[in-house]
Amino acid sequence: MKKLPSLITNDYFERRSTSVLDDRTKASIELGLLAKVVDHSITETGRSQLYHSIENPSVSLQCINAKQNALKELRANDKLRQGAVDLLERIKRYEKNALIFFGRMYGGFCTTKYDTYPDTTSLIRSLSSWAKEIPEPETQYLKQ
Repeated sequence: MKKLPSLITNDYFERRSTSVLDDRTKASIELGLLAKVVDHSITETGRSQLYHSIENPSVSLQCINAKQNALKELRANDKLRQGAVDLLERIKRYEKNALIFFGRMYGGFCTTKYDTYPDTTSLIRSLSSWAKEIPEPETQYLKQ
């Protein structure tokens, strides 16, 4: 099995084990309001990740720098940015049914009803070809 790069692995465990903000601080700086102001998410999954990142900011300088470099690249490369937006818009059409499908299969409320199966399999089959339409990014963070 391929080992995940340390950039992802370290940040993944770091975000779940510690937070630099306690509950009182989170309430006083109104994180919910901040999230709403900066939220330009296209997908619900992206919105969820944004809220999580705001509520549990990374303390890893390596991760912070990697994210900043990725944002700089997206800002400077119109084709890359538009390709990512187009991909997310496509995913958005299937996202709700895919989340329902995987929730049923892996989230503890599995049913025999497969009404979301066609959309989910269509999304999975299409993702690879859609992603190939996006120019290759330079930053490691976007490549992951």
